[in-house]
Amino acid sequence: MIYPLHPDDWMTPEMTRAENDLIEASWEAQREVERTDDLIDDINSQLADVTGEDIENFKKAVLTPPSPPEWNSVRTHIDNGEFSWRDLIEGKVSTHPDVIAAYEATAATRFVIGANHGLESPSPKEAAELKEQPVTDDDYFEEQNFFDT
Repeated sequence: MIYPLHPDDWMTPEMTRAENDLIEASWEAQREVERTDDLIDDINSQLADVTGEDIENFKKAVLTPPSPPEWNSVRTHIDNGEFSWRDLIEGKVSTHPDVIAAYEATAATRFVIGANHGLESPSPKEAAELKEQPVTDDDYFEEQNFFDT
């Protein structure tokens, strides 16, 4: 008489360990999703506390020179009622192309002039002479000659 095998009898010990590891990883992923959901809830509750003063400080920060011209486009959208400063702070329009361009330009401008490091802004002539950063690692290493002494 042939007896039916237990469903797991065909698995090698390595396969059993791999299956157990996979099950544990799926449980850990579920726990991570729950932690992320909690974090998102915390962030959303903090965003609900955005005050008028926060909005004014944000406007001042992004519109005070050296403010990139891309913020003028964002201001136009706000003036036309398409969205508000609060929407901007809360990230509700973070995928809008003009908002993305303004944030990218702000980061690039502040990096180039050293505003994030408390350095003085360069003169327009000095700013024009600043060299662009390499786009890729290949560009960077092509410009270097490591064998010259």
